[in-house]
Amino acid sequence: MKTISKVPTRTEVENLQVGDLVMNCFGEYKTVTSILSGGDDVNGKAYKVFYQQFGAHETTLMSHSIKEGEKILTVSGE
Repeated sequence: MKTISKVPTRTEVENLQVGDLVMNCFGEYKTVTSILSGGDDVNGKAYKVFYQQFGAHETTLMSHSIKEGEKILTVSGE
């Protein structure tokens, strides 16, 4: 098992759109299906909260969020 991390930039967070692929906590890139909210936090860092596809048939949704400069930690069985 290995740990993977990705640190999104402000531009990546601000430009996130429905249809984009984002790494989830399982190390899989899944499609963003809807964006629930976004903006800047109290420290001025960009963030977005969204749903993305999940499950064997990618018909289930999982909520997720990303923030500028904050690691997305994932676990991979590789």
